[in-house]
Amino acid sequence: MTCHTDGRSINWLFNAMSLPLMERMKLTEDRRTLTIDPVRREDAGNYQCKVSNMFSSFKSAPVVLDVKY
Repeated sequence: MTCHTDGRSINWLFNAMSLPLMERMKLTEDRRTLTIDPVRREDAGNYQCKVSNMFSSFKSAPVVLDVKY
């Protein structure tokens, strides 16, 4: 998943909570791209990126990851 922004501070949310990074999850250095490999059932849910600066913050619309097994 990629967060397309010019913002400096990017955080990822999972089901509206801060995403705890697991060993299977990788962020690019600029934190814009999240990769999950391998994907598991427990990864299913809503993902959002939250972009902040010193004046405001904005959350993207949720992207639903549906894991078929």
